[in-house]
Amino acid sequence: MALKRKLLSFTSMYNLEQLIDKPTRITENSSTLIDLLFANNNHRIVSSGVLHVNLSDHSLIYCVVKVGVRRAPGRVIEYRSYKTYSKPSFLADLVHVNFDLIDEEQDINVAVSKWNDLFTNVANLHAPIKKLRTKGIQTPWLTTDLSNAMQDRDYHHRKAVKSNSPFHWMMYKKIKSYVNINVKKCKAEYYSNLINTNKGNTSALWKTLNDISSRKSHCSPSCIEANGVSHTDPKSIAESLNDHFSSIGSKLASKIRNLYPNRISIKQPSQFRENEFVFQPIEESYVYGVLNNLKTNKAVGLDKISARLLKDSSSVVTPILTKLFNRSLTSSTFPSTWKSGKQFTYHS
Repeated sequence: MALKRKLLSFTSMYNLEQLIDKPTRITENSSTLIDLLFANNNHRIVSSGVLHVNLSDHSLIYCVVKVGVRRAPGRVIEYRSYKTYSKPSFLADLVHVNFDLIDEEQDINVAVSKWNDLFTNVANLHAPIKKLRTKGIQTPWLTTDLSNAMQDRDYHHRKAVKSNSPFHWMMYKKIKSYVNINVKKCKAEYYSNLINTNKGNTSALWKTLNDISSRKSHCSPSCIEANGVSHTDPKSIAESLNDHFSSIGSKLASKIRNLYPNRISIKQPSQFRENEFVFQPIEESYVYGVLNNLKTNKAVGLDKISARLLKDSSSVVTPILTKLFNRSLTSSTFPSTWKSGKQFTYHS
């Protein structure tokens, strides 16, 4: 009774009103209103109530408040659709593109921009850019059978709460137990297969392990020891790490025994001229090799030219790209189009 009087006194002092008027814990034998929700600005309350969801033996209470905050726009991602993509057809159209028009441009920035347009026009015909609005959190381990079982569980739970039917309570408990067991089983099978598949791919393997452990960020060390001194201050830790890595090369070099002390250096210091640096022309064979070794799972840039398309078209685009690279070197100009990038700010 003392706690009840304190609660009533508190609500009266701040002019609070209890919004929930339906039971929040329903079992086969009882219905009780245990969970409370108070507010003193009823003019802003749009609605309130109880949602019987299968998260706990207590139902979920809620209220909708009119606060005048704009709804955040949905996340929209752009991607190239390779549903109807055919490499031979793509190359056949690309061969007929007149890339010689690029040689007429004196400005390297204009030349690169024109190449992007010519290449992108063909790429968009065979692998068009589409937009996708994402929603929810991806659960790749969730199978169709398990999803159907979850829907059956929620159905019987709603019926049991509304009618208090022994049959629906029995079915709800039975299906709930089945779902809990199979959620763990499906997760274990999915991540086990993912780990076995990515044993040779370090990046994908660590991504999987971080997903399993729910690790979203890397923690900085709180304490390190350097030269017998413990450092706990972030600035002191950073300076100690900087000193270590900036001097580790010379320290290791001094400990390595010279295997050929009597060998004369092939290139004498007098052969080098000071302050002289010259770029060598890039060969087509080098560009062709780089294009063929591109990893196709990397993200695209602002030009929306994917590594997959460049790799597939390496035999066609190698000559013109080699010309553009060499023109960039001879003109001492890095094309502005290739400098562009997106910058994202993540709040920690």
